[in-house]
Formats: sequence, C-alpha cells, structure tokens
Amino acid sequence: MKYELITIDSNPLPIIEWQNARVVTTETLAKGYGTTEANIRKNLSRNKDRFIHEFRTGI
Repeated sequence: MKYELITIDSNPLPIIEWQNARVVTTETLAKGYGTTEANIRKNLSRNKDRFIHEFRTGI
C-alpha cells in the first residue's frame, strides 16, 4: 500500500493506493467535506447504486 499526503483547503489528506488503484477512505471523505464518518456512511447507504461495488466492500 502506498501512502502520500496532499493539502486541500489547508487540510492535509492522504493519497492512498491499494492494489495499484487510488482509494478514498470514509475518514478521508469526512475530513475533506468537513463532516462526520457517520454522515458519509449514511449518504453511502442512501446512494448505493451510485458507487462501484468493489470500493464499497471493506477489507
């Protein structure tokens, strides 16, 4: 797994690669949008059809 940092709006956020693909974690999304992980999960469950299945499943 490759791990780097990028700064967006003064927030250091990680760039994470897993199996040669860039991925975004729930924690990173929450920090980037200024919300909670619970809110990100709630929105994911409400919009499952808009996400690629491979990236919805946990490790």
